Amino acid sequence: MEACETEVPVDGLLSPSMTASELHWALHFSARHFFERQTWQNERAQLVSRLEERKWIDMAKSILCDVNKVSEAEAYDMLRKRAMNERKRMVDVATSVVKAHQQLKF
Repeated sequence: MEACETEVPVDGLLSPSMTASELHWALHFSARHFFERQTWQNERAQLVSRLEERKWIDMAKSILCDVNKVSEAEAYDMLRKRAMNERKRMVDVATSVVKAHQQLKF
């Protein structure tokens, strides 16, 4: 017997012995489960992305605090103002700050 894969999503099961009514409800609930799973996966991807963005922003704030001798709130304002002035997302400015700082460190 082959091993079962645990990461294969299963939204429902059908059997040849099912009546038309049972098939109808099995398909109904399977489709509903599929759409719910898709929604959760999309939400999870968005949350993971926001968490990654937050990490870049926190790293940039830390660098700005050290280099400019300012508080976290002031470093955050610096990032926010730069992003607004350059019409960029804050995470893009933060990423640039972190990457530039890494390039300057030998």
